[in-house]
Amino acid sequence: PPGLYHDEGVYGLHSLSVYIGDLRLYYGEREPLFMYWTALLFHLFGICALTLRVSAAIVGTAAALTTALAGTSMFGRRAGLLAGATMATALWPMMVSRDGFRAGTLPLVETACVWMLWEGWKRNSPWRLVVGGGLLGLTLYTYIASRVFPAAIVALVAWQALTRRP
Repeated sequence: PPGLYHDEGVYGLHSLSVYIGDLRLYYGEREPLFMYWTALLFHLFGICALTLRVSAAIVGTAAALTTALAGTSMFGRRAGLLAGATMATALWPMMVSRDGFRAGTLPLVETACVWMLWEGWKRNSPWRLVVGGGLLGLTLYTYIASRVFPAAIVALVAWQALTRRP
């Protein structure tokens, strides 16, 4: 759509703040990962609305990829490809990826986290578990709904431990 929505404008202004050196852990109630990413793209491609929207498109494309990787690791290649294709074409992820909204960073970081934790557990790989744990912490800087995600991971680990499934 022509012009920016109100929220996109706010994210663009926060990204501009990062670009000029105002580095914070939160911008009001807004988590900063998307703003930091967009500030990097502002540096590379210039400060404009197109760069803001391209940053969201890149995040959405990467989220489809990490969804496919996590799905493949957990359920096999066919399921992983279906999950990635669904993520790439479903309405909500598509809408978030075409506008400059920070919400798209949540599925990207969550699916990368699940992929790394699953691979680390499956392969008994400490470095993958450490990366997955880092991504788990990073989810808190993506979008407000991420505050539930660590509890879901803890519940999954507890369920695995209680049912003694490998």
